[in-house]
Amino acid sequence: MVAVESETPPILPPPPASPQISRTGPSPQKLQGYDFYRAVLGSPKYVVAPMVDQSELPWRILARRYGAQLVYTPMINAKMFCLNKGKKGHRDKFFDLSHSEEGGRADRPLIIQFCANNPEQLLESARALQDHCDAIDLNLGCPQEIARSGHYGAFLMEDWDLIYKLINTLHRELKVPVTAKFRVFPTIEKTVEYARMLERAGAQILTCHGRLREQRGQNSGLADWVKIRAVKEAVSVPVFANGNILYHSDIERCLAETGADAVMSAEGQLYNPALFAPSVNTDVERLVSETKRTFDAGLHLPHADLALEYLEIVQGLKTLTSLSAVKGHLFKLLRSALARETDLRDELSKIRGPRSMDGMYLGVTAPISTAESTEREKEVTETLMEELRNQKTFETVEEARTREEVLGRVAALVKKFVYQVSLKRGLSETAANAAGGKIFTFGSYRLGVHGPASDIDTLCVVPKHVSREDFFDVFDGMLRELEGVSEVSGVPDAYVPIIKTKISGIPLDFLMARLALSSIPDDLSLKDDNLLRNLDERCVRSLNGSRVNDEILRLVPNVQVYRDSLRCIKLWAQRRAIYSNVNGFFGGVAWAILVARVCQLYPNAIAGAIVSRFFIIMYQWSWPQPVLLKQIEEGPLQVRVWNPKLYPADRSHRMPIITPAYPAMCATHNVTASTQMIVTEEFKKGADIVDRVIVGTASWSELFAKHDFFHKYRYYLQVIASTGDSELQIKWAGTVESRIRQLVMKLEYVDSLILAHPFIKGFEQVSHCMSREEVCQVAQGQMSDVIAKRTKATIEGIEDASTVHSTAFYIGLLVEPKPMGSVGPRKLDISYPTTEFTKLVKMWEKYDESQMGIFVRNIKSSALPDYVFDEGERQPRQALKRPKTGKGPGKSNHTSPDMPNKKRRRSEMPVTAATKDEEEGGIPGLSINSAPAPQSLEEFVPPPIERIIKTPQLPLHDSVALAAGAVAAQ
Repeated sequence: MVAVESETPPILPPPPASPQISRTGPSPQKLQGYDFYRAVLGSPKYVVAPMVDQSELPWRILARRYGAQLVYTPMINAKMFCLNKGKKGHRDKFFDLSHSEEGGRADRPLIIQFCANNPEQLLESARALQDHCDAIDLNLGCPQEIARSGHYGAFLMEDWDLIYKLINTLHRELKVPVTAKFRVFPTIEKTVEYARMLERAGAQILTCHGRLREQRGQNSGLADWVKIRAVKEAVSVPVFANGNILYHSDIERCLAETGADAVMSAEGQLYNPALFAPSVNTDVERLVSETKRTFDAGLHLPHADLALEYLEIVQGLKTLTSLSAVKGHLFKLLRSALARETDLRDELSKIRGPRSMDGMYLGVTAPISTAESTEREKEVTETLMEELRNQKTFETVEEARTREEVLGRVAALVKKFVYQVSLKRGLSETAANAAGGKIFTFGSYRLGVHGPASDIDTLCVVPKHVSREDFFDVFDGMLRELEGVSEVSGVPDAYVPIIKTKISGIPLDFLMARLALSSIPDDLSLKDDNLLRNLDERCVRSLNGSRVNDEILRLVPNVQVYRDSLRCIKLWAQRRAIYSNVNGFFGGVAWAILVARVCQLYPNAIAGAIVSRFFIIMYQWSWPQPVLLKQIEEGPLQVRVWNPKLYPADRSHRMPIITPAYPAMCATHNVTASTQMIVTEEFKKGADIVDRVIVGTASWSELFAKHDFFHKYRYYLQVIASTGDSELQIKWAGTVESRIRQLVMKLEYVDSLILAHPFIKGFEQVSHCMSREEVCQVAQGQMSDVIAKRTKATIEGIEDASTVHSTAFYIGLLVEPKPMGSVGPRKLDISYPTTEFTKLVKMWEKYDESQMGIFVRNIKSSALPDYVFDEGERQPRQALKRPKTGKGPGKSNHTSPDMPNKKRRRSEMPVTAATKDEEEGGIPGLSINSAPAPQSLEEFVPPPIERIIKTPQLPLHDSVALAAGAVAAQ
């Protein structure tokens, strides 16, 4: 436990108020520059910076007790403040006037900071609060991405005219002075010129943060005090120095080197609110002289005492303090202790407030509304649940019982697996029995939103002497011998290693986590963060599935409402073909987090209301602002936590949705520019449909309409992975599918290509071929109806006959329209992306060119195979404009389909002006340059027959060819 000393720390009184000016309202006379600095503010030297959700009222009071002489409020967004005008209680979230504590006598001197890019909005907001502070500050220093997207803070630095208007408007119109906080430019000269402009505009105090706009996160570096000194010497108003103030000893050094009138601290003061207080230890000088070491001359009190004092202030105020602010301060104040006392850290992280607007709430912000659902929302919820039942999203009682029986058998199998491995490692019979082993479910089953065909994500937790190799060797073999098991396939090289199988018709995905424990007890809980100690990244990722699900359920206000809402959104995402993490869309955990966030924002709403708000909130979300269910926590372990300030890769995430369990990870790191566009458009479509459902002009069934992927584009890329063995095909196709996202990202850089839309699953085919030529045709996606209808029995006894397993993946291509007035054909060169893609898949360490094939080609929508459509879905094919002079894919051209024509196919011929319009899938106006196509079937002939006889895996051709037919722009 954390030791709390009983001795009361010395409390430093706040600086005496100036006798000339009352602290309860604005100055009777608007003073400027040093007159204002001295008469109103009292010549402060120690200033606490504005900090979002951290320089709130209780913290300002605590800071003043320990030497702070001037404090700023957290930044207020002027635009949001204006938009909440007239909404009862909404402005109080920014600055609470209801109890007269914020901006009152105990909260002075005080400067309120705004960010803005609109002079009128800034003035309106500042006027509303000018009677409750001593000055208004303009934020010109925020370097975060949210400031970039909102165009404020440091991202106004190039717009000097706008900055001048913002400051000058306040200077002319307010009763209190205006100040400005800004960052420096790369050169001293431009920094000085900038500061002089701010002074001319009317800023009466300048706070100079000595870092560049780009200096943030891991690139923050040191602040440049030389530039601050140059600013101080160039202007006639007071200057505050900001940057590099971490210890008390930094204060006088900064004042001396910069000549500034005061120092401002943010991060340093958060970790030690007594930063500005001098030490009461009279032995500091003696210790320095005796040990020849440097000791900070500041006051360092037991941080547990500071935390308790802060909580007493929070409790004693009528003004409510957000739970996120309280927890944020406690994590920083007690950082060193919590790293050691991890049980306390775990308890602190799990604290949550009541589900009402009493200042404590679930989530990182207060709810948008705590109102109960309306009668109309209750009606549409009933119709929604009826539609979900009609869509057969709920399993029967018998199916549920089967799942429970299967999980019982799996739990026993895992214990048996651990027992056998334990004996193999030399443990005694008793120790092997005690080694245990336990399963945890996660995913849709754990969240309670699974359907009849859903798989069960199952985590096998084993003791430290059981290895991952044992899991894929011993456990895999035991699964295959279990009664009722089929389709066992292990993927040990996956990002999260997995074994897929079916037991009694129930699909299961098995993960494994090896804990640093000698045995796994039956009552093991995964909540303890210490279980992650000494684990490799794959085990941490495996464990987090279950941990994240448990945390999500803990963070939603009403679990049943959440489940009903999530069931709806999952069905919608699946029907719209945007449910796939591997292909760059959102996976199950991402959808679960999004729905949970909306539930937090409307804690008392029912499912129909949650769904109706889900689409508009997600459509209007300010990406890349992350979706969080709680504040990201720092933990005691040396594991990576999602942090865009620290990791460049995290900054590249387009639609970050962050898992709530420690360590926080991004569930949507695979999203590309194309998939972001697609998902956003689907959010918009969903919002339009639900709006009509609410007003009664549409039904819920319209929301669940099937996607139009295979009708949406005029041309597609087809990627075919093939082998001669069913089990090998599962691994090879999975490997190719995991790289499709890389192909999409490369296609996005192709000129004239607007969008590369990957479909969320592959289409598996088993083809029985009578010759090597047919094998090559199948591997290239050119399978005739005769081959498609042929059974295995028809090829038995034929010497060259073989079975080919293939999986086809599709990417829809959207090309820019042909510019008005342009003449001649256009070219779309995708040879580089396709060639690089095949190189990438061949880099798989288990790739074998004699057994695995990969083929890429472009096809027109009319040439799509029938298997991608439901029965009756395909529209009649349009008649060709002119007779075909050559055969297209699947055409026999008066030859026997069982004996393919060995002549050179038209699709393999170079595209020329004479043949361009005649190709299958060809449209005038656009030609595609791709990876070189093979020139004859001979190039596809596998190795000699003798080699084929030796192995059942057919040696399919592995080169890439992309049919060079002409394809027109849409």
